[in-house]
Amino acid sequence: MAIDAFALNKATTALENPSDYEHVARIQTVKGTAVTCGRSNFYPALSLQPCQPSDQGYLVRISDGKVWRVIGADFDGDSVLHTLEGEAPPAPGDDVICLIDRSRRHFLSRAHSAAVLVSGLAFRHWGGSLTTSCNLSAFGVRLDVSGGSRRDHEVEELLAYANRLIADDGQITSYFISAKEAALVPQFLRSNALQRDFETIGSLARVVRLTSHGHTIEEQYDLGTHVRRLAEIGRLEPLSRTNKPSWENKGHDHFRLRFCPADPWQDD
Repeated sequence: MAIDAFALNKATTALENPSDYEHVARIQTVKGTAVTCGRSNFYPALSLQPCQPSDQGYLVRISDGKVWRVIGADFDGDSVLHTLEGEAPPAPGDDVICLIDRSRRHFLSRAHSAAVLVSGLAFRHWGGSLTTSCNLSAFGVRLDVSGGSRRDHEVEELLAYANRLIADDGQITSYFISAKEAALVPQFLRSNALQRDFETIGSLARVVRLTSHGHTIEEQYDLGTHVRRLAEIGRLEPLSRTNKPSWENKGHDHFRLRFCPADPWQDD
């Protein structure tokens, strides 16, 4: 199923206003322990872009203050489906306050912006390397890129360059273009999956643009949440976990890199 960027943007404020942490909406439908409402502020999990996990948070009914925990959100093509924890959900017509877990959203936005920056640098500096897999979590970013093995100094230089751009600061913005226009600018394709099946982009594409000193340093198709400035990402650091190095060659065809913005978010 194609994901239309316009439909997603219509269903949630998360793309155009990632700082919309508190939002009033009206419950529209109830499906078991999940509900949809008018335009939400929750970022949903996307089947075709599993890189960024969905938001979590709370729904608070305005009439009596009753609270439901939102443990996940999905996009059904038209609206955001909020999965609730616990007892019977609010009823259609109830007005609720949608509260986003701020620290989670902000960290994942920083990490997603970092992933866009690093994948763009890898594409330019490593001979057109494409992202074959990207995963964001509370630990940071795991990025797999094509193009074969890399040496330590190549990775160190790439992260150092990314950190110089972050320190110099710059804007992170986005805009929408039609799929017909998008087909004319394949250089925005950083994902191996999109290269294989461009039709999954839907009828309208969203392009994220990173600029520094008035110059564009990266543009790519993306449906995640982002911070508004490069400096907000924070310094990128190699990420080592138990029995998992910061970077490693995965066979002859791709390379895995783990990194994390400074001051990582940790779930309570």
